[in-house]
Amino acid sequence: MNIRSAALAASLAFMSATAAQAEDFTGWRADLHGGYDTLSSVYTVGGVMLGSGIGYDASIGKSVILGVEANIGYSTAKDEGALFGIFYSTVARRDLELSARIGAKLGESTLAYLKAGYSNAAYETVAVGGGFAGFESGTVDGIRLGVGIEQAIGGRWYAKSEYRFTRYGEEDANRNQFLLGVGVRF
Repeated sequence: MNIRSAALAASLAFMSATAAQAEDFTGWRADLHGGYDTLSSVYTVGGVMLGSGIGYDASIGKSVILGVEANIGYSTAKDEGALFGIFYSTVARRDLELSARIGAKLGESTLAYLKAGYSNAAYETVAVGGGFAGFESGTVDGIRLGVGIEQAIGGRWYAKSEYRFTRYGEEDANRNQFLLGVGVRF
């Protein structure tokens, strides 16, 4: 009987500690997110972005959170057309991110945050026509800035909305992402 009581007490302690972690926005977290992705250089193309992320947040005082995160996403943003009889297609592929963030609690269950970090994006281009056929794939590096809100939705779960801006200076291109997601703290 004592072993059962001890197991029940340990389970209740674990669940309450987990719930407390979710309410104070600290510890490890993972999420799935998706939304609209646009790339702009000479003109703008858009598509759907789907991805996932993992991060860790620590509390600094009662209402400030500092964190780090890594994200990976895949985009369908594509540019297709023809120029001088050559048909081309450029497709955005994966998008990697490493960033730091600082947040402030807005009440018991809402966190607003700013983030800054590094992004590496991959792309593929195919061109065919006029006796010419070519393929190129590559990556570009950029600086990412973002702003977002996390809302606790029960237990360890949270929902988030986020805007990300990335500047790929080498390519003179910008990226804008508008994302919604759901995550869990563990």
